[in-house]
Amino acid sequence: CSESALSRLIAQSDVIIHLAANNPFPDATWPQSIDTTDMINHVFMSCTHPQNMANHKKTRIVFASSNHCMGGYLQEGGTLSRALDNGYRDTALLDVEKVPLNPGTKIKLENGYTMDSTPYATAKVFGERLAGSLCSLYPRNMEAVVLRIGWNQFGENLPSTLSATGSHSDVAEDDSKRINERVGFGQEKSVEYDDVDDCENWFRHMWLSNVDLLQLFDCAVDHVFDEKMERKYTVCNGVSANSNSRWSTKNEIGYQPISDVNVCVC
Repeated sequence: CSESALSRLIAQSDVIIHLAANNPFPDATWPQSIDTTDMINHVFMSCTHPQNMANHKKTRIVFASSNHCMGGYLQEGGTLSRALDNGYRDTALLDVEKVPLNPGTKIKLENGYTMDSTPYATAKVFGERLAGSLCSLYPRNMEAVVLRIGWNQFGENLPSTLSATGSHSDVAEDDSKRINERVGFGQEKSVEYDDVDDCENWFRHMWLSNVDLLQLFDCAVDHVFDEKMERKYTVCNGVSANSNSRWSTKNEIGYQPISDVNVCVC
């Protein structure tokens, strides 16, 4: 779709919800993530087409970012209490207004499982920053709500099917088996590897239930920015109200999650 054709579609829309990616999963490669940044750039810059600017039309971007933008904080602890016990008081609660970006979730387990979502997260950081810059450059025309979406599985999205390694598998037992093969229980853990419980809790506590997902996007679309704001841009952690989670649910868009991964009996 050419920029001019896309800009005509945007001219007919009040809100653009951007979900597109070459590979929408954390195992995205650098080439795939570069393709994703091109997709983001293509859509966002089309919003600034001269025709839209001349008509003083206001366009809102709802950008699906990711918790992997904060993945570097995993090593501090998988839960709020764990991070506090480890001494990370300034960053234990991942408040979008206070804690800086730290992209890329890196995991190395003793059973050989590894993960590095830095390429995937970098594309999301690019989208967040580009949206913010455009809102600053075109305050009368551009608004943006960034949603750092947590873990929402396909289908029923039950806590019981959240995998232990952060993969989008519907078979939690397979991942648990892979994890439990790591050591031969009772052996001392090596400091070279990540703590399995921290990894599992990190992913589990970023769960986003289906009902909260719907509310999240409703709030992002319907939110009314204060006209006195110089830049109409805000970021919200897209997670459920998971107790002992490191993800702050404080936000400006009126999102009030109701689900909790630790009490959901499903």
